[in-house]
Amino acid sequence: MELTELERDVLEFILHNGEVSQKELSKRFGKVKTCRVIQDLEKKGLIERRKKGKTYVIRVI
Repeated sequence: MELTELERDVLEFILHNGEVSQKELSKRFGKVKTCRVIQDLEKKGLIERRKKGKTYVIRVI
C-alpha cells in the first residue's frame, strides 16, 4: 500500500504520540489536509477514529 508523504507524516505523528485528537493534528498539519488524510488512512484500515466531546481521537490500529 502506497502512502503519500503527508499520510506518512501524520501516521508517524500518531504513532509517536499514541492517541491524538483531530484538533491537535489540525493545528500541526492544517485543518483541510488533516481531514482528508484522516479519512484516507481510515479507509486504508490504518487508523481508528472515535468521537470524544466535540472532536475525534485518532489512534493507529
